[in-house]
Amino acid sequence: METYNRFSQAHNAQNNAYVACASTGKAAVAIGGTTVHSAFRLTMSRRNNAKLSFEILQLYRNAFAHVQAIIVDEVSMIGANILDSIHARLQDIRGEYDDAFGGIDIILVGDFRQLPPVNARFIWKPPANSMHGAVLWQSLEFYPLVRVMRQSDEQFSTVLTKIGNGTRLSDEETQLIESRFRTADWCKQNVPNAIRLFHRNLDVDQYNNDILRETDGLDCLAEDVFSGYRSDEQLASARNKLHKMSVVEAGGLPYLLRLTVGMPYMITTNVEVEDGIVNGAIGELMYVEQSEDDHQQTVRLWFRFENESIGSKLRIKSRPLVYSRPGILQPNWTPITKRSANIALGNMKCKRVQFPVVSACALTVHKSQGGTFPQIVYHYDKGQEQQLVYVGLSRVSSLDGLYLTNAKDEFKFHHAKGSDSPKMKELRTEMERLSNHRLTTLSDELVAFVENRGSGVVLVSANVQSLNAHAQDIATDHVLTTGDLLALSETWQDNEVSTQIEGFTSISQSKRIGTRAAGVAIYQKTGATNVAVPHSIEKACASHDVELGLSDEYGDVCAAEVQIMGTRTLLISLYISPSTTTKQKKFFLARNLFMYMRSSMPIIVTGDFNIDVSKEENIEFVDFMKQYLHLELATDPSQATTLGGSCLDLIFTRKIRAESRRYCSYFSYHRPILSVLAFPSDSQSSTSTE
Repeated sequence: METYNRFSQAHNAQNNAYVACASTGKAAVAIGGTTVHSAFRLTMSRRNNAKLSFEILQLYRNAFAHVQAIIVDEVSMIGANILDSIHARLQDIRGEYDDAFGGIDIILVGDFRQLPPVNARFIWKPPANSMHGAVLWQSLEFYPLVRVMRQSDEQFSTVLTKIGNGTRLSDEETQLIESRFRTADWCKQNVPNAIRLFHRNLDVDQYNNDILRETDGLDCLAEDVFSGYRSDEQLASARNKLHKMSVVEAGGLPYLLRLTVGMPYMITTNVEVEDGIVNGAIGELMYVEQSEDDHQQTVRLWFRFENESIGSKLRIKSRPLVYSRPGILQPNWTPITKRSANIALGNMKCKRVQFPVVSACALTVHKSQGGTFPQIVYHYDKGQEQQLVYVGLSRVSSLDGLYLTNAKDEFKFHHAKGSDSPKMKELRTEMERLSNHRLTTLSDELVAFVENRGSGVVLVSANVQSLNAHAQDIATDHVLTTGDLLALSETWQDNEVSTQIEGFTSISQSKRIGTRAAGVAIYQKTGATNVAVPHSIEKACASHDVELGLSDEYGDVCAAEVQIMGTRTLLISLYISPSTTTKQKKFFLARNLFMYMRSSMPIIVTGDFNIDVSKEENIEFVDFMKQYLHLELATDPSQATTLGGSCLDLIFTRKIRAESRRYCSYFSYHRPILSVLAFPSDSQSSTSTE
C-alpha cells in the first residue's frame, strides 16, 4: 500500500493514495481500513447502488481526488451485487462512466475456498437481475498469493488447501487430520480454554450457557421499551416474538447476558471501526463496573484485547476514569458501554439497551471466519459442507492446536475423499479460469529478467535512505535478493558501523564525517564462489588544483574488485550531495575516477549522482563522463528513478555491458535498478582475468 503513496505522482503527501476496506469490520481492522459499506456509503438494503445526493457526492469527490487505488480484503464474503455497487459508486465519484470502477485501480484480496456471502451470489457471478453477465469480474486479472501467513507448517497448509479445493487427500494426509480427533470429555479436561467451533447457533448458545452456568457471574438483563401496541395482548405477543429472535436479529444486543470476569466475550456490533472495536473482536472481561448510586446497575464492562490496537483511542479517552480508580482499573483495559437498537416487530417496535457483547467460549464457524486462534476444538460432522470444514480447520495457527470432536466419537474424517458438489465444481472451474488470466507484475518481469541472465552477474543499485532502517526490507524483498551484488547509496552508515543484511556480506563502505544523509556501501551475496575484495580508490593528485582537494566533501565513494564471467572487474558505488553544482560534481568525479581513465580493467560506476540527466541542459554531463572519463551511460535517461520524475540514479560502464531494468520500493523515494552485467563474446578474451 505504501508503494502507491511513494509512486503516485498526483498524490498529496497529506493523504493516502489508496482506500483500504474490507467486507467485515474485523477484516478492516486487520488492514487498518474501514468497511466496504462505510467507504462507499452503501446501505444494507437491496438498493445498494442508490445515487448519492449532490452534496455528499461532492464530499466524496474531494476525498477521492488523489486516490489511485482501492484495496478490498476478504472479498469472498462480498456478493456480486456489492461489487456492482462499488463500480457504480466509483464511476459517479470520478465522473468516468466508460471505465470500470471509474478508472481507479482496484485490488480484490481473498480466499474463495471460504464460506460464500450470506444470501448473496458469489462475487464471480452476474449480479441479480443483470443481463450483461459477470463483465466486471471477468475484466480483472488474477495474481495468486502463495505464502500462507496463518500456518507455518507447510504440510498442514497443503492439506488445508486440498480440503478447500475439494480434492482427495492421500492416506498419509488423511491420517494426519484424523490424528487430531479427541473425545469431548478429553477436550474439556485438557484444553478447557480453547475456542469451540460449531456449525449451528443452537450448539454455540448451549455450550456458552453451560460454561457460564458453572461460573460465579452476574446476570445483566436488557432494557426493552416497546411502542406502537394497543393492548396487553399485543405487547405480550411482541415480547414473545422478540425473545425468539437471534442476537443478530435483535441488533446485536442479547436479552440476557451473563458476565463472568476472566471469560472471553465478543463484540457484536461495529462500535468504532477506526478504533478496532468491531463486530467479531474478542477480548477478556477484566472488570464489571457498577453505578455508585445503584449497585444493581452495570454501567461499563472493561476488556483486555490481545491485539493492542483494538480500542487504543478509547483507552486514551478513558484515562481519567482509570486514574480515578487506582488499583482497580488498568490502563490497558478498554471500556465498553451500553448501546441501543430499534427492533422492528411488525407494526410495533422495541428500543433495546444492552452491552453489545456475547460470550465467546464458543463460536459458529461462520463467525470465526477471518479469525486466527492458537487452539480450537472443532465439532466436526460428516454432513457439513466442504467450505465449512475448510474454514473450521483453517482457523487454527498450527496443527498442534487443532482438536476435532463429533457427537458419536467417531474418529473418521469423511471429507478426505474430496467433493464434487455443484458449489465445489463451480469453484474449481472459476479458479481454473482465473489461472488463465494471470496478472504479470513488475516483480514477475524482473525475476524472469534475472533468470535469463545466463552467466552474467546481477547488480542491484539502490538509494536506500538509511541502511540500518531498511536492511530487513532489502533482505525480505524477493526481487532485490536476486542480486549477486548490492551497490547502495545514502546508507547513513558511519565508517565504524557495519549493518548486517541477511544473505549478504559487506565488502566495502564509506561515509563522510559530519554529514548525515550520505554514505555508500557494496555487498555481495553470501556464499558466492568468487569472493569480492575491497578496493582502495586511487585519487587524482590535488596539489595543483585546490578545487580537487575540496571535492572530497562533495560526495562519498567506495569500490570493490569483483569477478564477472571470470574477469576481474572494478565496481564503484558513489553518492554526490544534492547541494553541489554541476562543476563540483565534475571535480568530485575527476578526483575519484581520473586515475582509471586508461585502465584495462572493466569498470562499473553506479549510484545517486543527483543530477537529472533527463533534462536537456544536463546532457553535457553525460558527454563529460564519456569524453573525459571514458564511461558510457548504460541506463535510459528518459526513465525516472525518483518519485519526483527525475533521473538521478545512473550506471556508467567501460568495457562491459549492463542491461538494466527499474524496480520500485515502498521504503525509498528512489527506484532500485537491476542490471545484468556481462561481456560480449568477442571482447571477453581481451579482458580476461589479470
